[in-house]
Amino acid sequence: MIKNEFTKDGKRLILFSGGADSMALLHCMQSINQVDLVLHFNHHLRAEESDKDEQFCREYCELNKLPLEVVHLDLESARQANEGDEQLARRLRLAYLEKNYASWNIYLAHHQDDVQESFFMRAMRGANSSGLCALRPERQVGELKLIRPLLDYSREQLRQYLKENNLSWREDSSNHDADYCDRNFIRHELMPKLSILGKGLSHTLDHLAEENDYLQESAKHELSKGFTVENYTRCHKALKPRVVRLFFEESGIPYVPTQASLKRLAKECLNLPESYKDIPMGEGQELRMWNDGEISLPPQKLELLWKWQEHDSIEFAGYRFFIGASNSDESFALEQMPSELLLRMPQQGDKIQPFGKNKKVLLSKLFSDAKLSQQERCSFPVLCAGEEIIYLPGIRRAEFARLAEGHAQMRIGYERI
Repeated sequence: MIKNEFTKDGKRLILFSGGADSMALLHCMQSINQVDLVLHFNHHLRAEESDKDEQFCREYCELNKLPLEVVHLDLESARQANEGDEQLARRLRLAYLEKNYASWNIYLAHHQDDVQESFFMRAMRGANSSGLCALRPERQVGELKLIRPLLDYSREQLRQYLKENNLSWREDSSNHDADYCDRNFIRHELMPKLSILGKGLSHTLDHLAEENDYLQESAKHELSKGFTVENYTRCHKALKPRVVRLFFEESGIPYVPTQASLKRLAKECLNLPESYKDIPMGEGQELRMWNDGEISLPPQKLELLWKWQEHDSIEFAGYRFFIGASNSDESFALEQMPSELLLRMPQQGDKIQPFGKNKKVLLSKLFSDAKLSQQERCSFPVLCAGEEIIYLPGIRRAEFARLAEGHAQMRIGYERI
């Protein structure tokens, strides 16, 4: 059943719920020796039934000598405002996969019926053509490579395959409750009635997929010109959500902009900020708009402890710091240096007491004197001893730990990488 185009080089991860669809997928992949690891997510949404699903998966994999990983998800502690079970579970699954299996081929058991049901679900939510035909045979989501080799087969065909191979599966009781979620209503109430009107839906989806491919290529072309207020404002309305989504995806972030977030961005594009402004886009994501019109991601608020007695060099924010002599080093009194130094990004109101001065000055003043752009200032590495800023590489060192004659010294150098 699995076409040759879906047999990939590299490691292969099969998502296995224990249901009929994933059982068909796993068995098919087994039959062509394309299984490196099986992964089961226990969402704990159906109490004892969820645990029985897990046990079923464990027993099947043990019997067939397949390596299995089980991941328990705590949905309630991670739920965001107005986030439903299905949306939340998908977000947590993707986050786990991105953290642990970004370099793998990840196989999912979506089939022909899922494609049609998803079309109506997304249509009622106001999706564009990208959303209406989102279930593609292969798709890159952030750093994840998702593969769906069963899209040519219906739910009924997969169940027939299981019966022919004497395979059992778990039935999710919530799948039969039309009131449980939108998908079940569409599956049990809407689709049977629509089927009597004809079989043209699959052709409509093919046409949408072709048009979506064209729009995606157009969005890539627009983004290649640079993500700026001017370029974004000039984009055709149909391309704007795709440009935003592509920008996040190229940064390794799986994010789908909402109409509300796009309206917020459009409003902010009307007036450039004096320096920069962070624009909340939902799902914990932000865009940063600069006074020159450039749009970027805000610098990560990173901190890194440097145990310099154990590691004589460390990399941070495009710099390498090291202990030892160099053309760019600064000398500090060794006895005053703590065993751990802190590297972090600048924060609003940060001050340093420059070497030879008796009072502190704002970092913003030193950055301005050094003619750093706003973008460079926000990602400039700051070296601290506790809460005291002691070094801005290439700009200024602090009065902290002034070296006295005859005292042991610690020399800190840096280089751009």
